[in-house]
Amino acid sequence: RLYSGDLEIAMITDAFAKNVLGEIEDTNKLLVESKDAQHKSIALMFEVQSDVSARRYVFYNVSIGRVETNAATTEESTTVQTTTLSINASPAKDTGYVRAYTTESTPDATYNAWFTTVQVPSVSSL
Repeated sequence: RLYSGDLEIAMITDAFAKNVLGEIEDTNKLLVESKDAQHKSIALMFEVQSDVSARRYVFYNVSIGRVETNAATTEESTTVQTTTLSINASPAKDTGYVRAYTTESTPDATYNAWFTTVQVPSVSSL
């Protein structure tokens, strides 16, 4: 099973650009995107706040496409310009898991630690 879509955020961090997108920092502290940059797969974790239980999700093997940069001329008021990343989630190579999410019966300890470490289901619970 494969999920795909776009992730729109205000700005990517320099660390994300270097560690995930494979951009290179030169001696002048410029971040440079090379045509040969190798993107790394990541686990993508997020929370749906419009959900009554604020359900939390993890997609285990997410590949990131090229960054779509938006820009605009400054006028009378400033409008936040966002960055869009195309994403594809596929099964993790080691487990075959695609995603997991919390439920109303998820223990508080698991829910509260959600963004501390990637939650991997235990074999006994499957």
